Amino acid sequence: MPVGIPLPQVPVPLSRRVLGRMTFGDPTDRTRPVAVPEAALATGITGVDPADGCAARGGAR
Repeated sequence: MPVGIPLPQVPVPLSRRVLGRMTFGDPTDRTRPVAVPEAALATGITGVDPADGCAARGGAR
């Protein structure tokens, strides 16, 4: 597992990449909202960003 960034009083280091959770696109069935974060965790991602800031700019660049 890649080395993360330790944060005070957080038991798991923050991964250098995070999962942006504002939206996954068009409405979908109930399995995708569960499958995406599980896949992120499986790859070592430990951070989630729920902000909608990227959507206003047209996505991350």
